[in-house]
Amino acid sequence: MRILVVDDVAAMRKTVRKILESGGYTEVVEAISGTEAIGKLKKVDLIFTDLKMPGMSGLSFIKAVRERSAHREIPIIVITAINSRDYLARALRYGANDYLTKPFSVQQLLDKVDALQEDTSEDKNMLEHS
Repeated sequence: MRILVVDDVAAMRKTVRKILESGGYTEVVEAISGTEAIGKLKKVDLIFTDLKMPGMSGLSFIKAVRERSAHREIPIIVITAINSRDYLARALRYGANDYLTKPFSVQQLLDKVDALQEDTSEDKNMLEHS
């Protein structure tokens, strides 16, 4: 599984990378902005993105991913310090699949990845048996 981590804060990208690697997810790609991330979507299976970033915001990035037919189905998990229900609901309306609010635990992040993998496996099984 190849995972893209988008955040303008290097320490957060590094933290998420280390957590993912500790869970056995070793193919982690980083981007410092939504604009840079758009160029790294090829062969990505999951995206973690911050919402507050300079230039292209996380919401704009999510919208841009969902508008691209080749990348429309990539699961997106928002990681943010914003704990506003309205703002998080907006991220979900734009196309995010789930979110984590900072601070979060190692287990919470890995549980989100595992849950998305289970959903993807169930979807594949349903298609194969239809």
